Formats: sequence, C-alpha cells, structure tokens
Amino acid sequence: MLGKRGDHAPLFFYANLMINPKMPDGPALVVHDLAQAVVALESAAALDRAVVLVSPPAAAGVQGALWFSRLLWQAAAMVPGARFQAVLDCGDHAGRVLESLSLDLKWIVFVGEKEASERLAAIAEAKGARLMGERPPSVDLSASNDAAALARSTIVKHY
Repeated sequence: MLGKRGDHAPLFFYANLMINPKMPDGPALVVHDLAQAVVALESAAALDRAVVLVSPPAAAGVQGALWFSRLLWQAAAMVPGARFQAVLDCGDHAGRVLESLSLDLKWIVFVGEKEASERLAAIAEAKGARLMGERPPSVDLSASNDAAALARSTIVKHY
C-alpha cells in the first residue's frame, strides 16, 4: 500500500521505480501536472512499455522537488503497475538537488558550476542516484491538444 494521500511515499516506492541508475531507459515525456503524468502512465501501461517522466525545465527551482515527488507518487497510485522512471530538472539550484536526494529521487538534472556538480555527483552516487549535466531528449506533452495520442505515438516510435 502506498499510504494515504498527502503522505510521503515510502522508500520502497522509489526503489521499485528507479532501477539501476545509468541513464534513463525508455521514451522520455515532459509532464507539467498530474493529469499529464497519468496520461503518460496510462499510455505506457496500455502498450505494456516503460516510460520516463521528465519534469519541466528547472522545475525544482519553481515548484520544488516535493511537488514532483508527490506528482509521481499520486500518478503511480492512479495507474498501478505502470513502469516508469523519472527525471527532475533542478536547473542550477544546488539546494534543490540536495532536496531531491532527500526525497530519494534517482535521476536529477543539474546545470550549475563544475565544482558544485562534482560535489553533488559524489553525494548522489553515494545515495544510488545519478546527477545528469543535461536534460534527456524528450517530448513535451503540453505541445499537443491530445496528450494521450502524443504519448502513445512517442512510446510506439521509441520501441
């Protein structure tokens, strides 16, 4: 059981989502809200495929890492059995990277200074996470009036 709405997701939830961080595997879809995340997961589940949910650019600096963590938790609860990984873009906000790691997020984009990147990468590695210097190639679901069709076509093209 994932817990009641509003609870922090248990650690095992993220352990099941984030498998051996090297690079995210699967078609990457940018999601701006819960509805888009659910559409992405429903599309992936219907096609029996995995997907990568990617936050908007520098989202951790605007909405915060907790927002993205809860979005993932709620979407997973609404689409049980969907297979996915997630990438949170922290922009150049080092503090948001640390917040992301405290929430057990495993894929984090950071585009700050080299020295900070090296330190944060070491911390991330010790926590079993991966700090990425750039966003993965992705398709933004807000680019279409039919997010479900865009998600399905992106997933089909990837596989």
